[in-house]
Amino acid sequence: MNSGGLNQECFASKNLALTKYSQGRNLKNDLTGSSSCLSIDLNTAIARFSGNEALYLRFFRKMPMDPTYFSLVEAVEKKDYSLIEWEAHTLKRVAANLGLDSLRYASDGLVQAVRRKEYDEIPALFEIIKTAHEKMVEVLSRLD
Repeated sequence: MNSGGLNQECFASKNLALTKYSQGRNLKNDLTGSSSCLSIDLNTAIARFSGNEALYLRFFRKMPMDPTYFSLVEAVEKKDYSLIEWEAHTLKRVAANLGLDSLRYASDGLVQAVRRKEYDEIPALFEIIKTAHEKMVEVLSRLD
């Protein structure tokens, strides 16, 4: 992966507004890239925060520390299906509020697989979640 600017990271976006945030940097440029392995609906997400980009970024930056993902990892390792459903659903809600569409939809797929008792799908679905989470953490680490 290229260690250049964020625009070269694996971080795509949809319907982004050209807006500025606290350090005078362009939020669109910092959260977009040429690939589509992680998508953000930034307009909708910022609207959920009453249009306050600084507030959105404050919560977005806290996402890697949210215990939900780590609880999901543990539940998958233990094959605790009710906990997998609970944690994946929680992760879906958090991701939706932050506009992290790929993480949201991957989490929803895991919730649906557990509800259908299609447990053999869990490892592949979890890998998608894991990849999306890792990319999000990587991009966030470069924002500072």
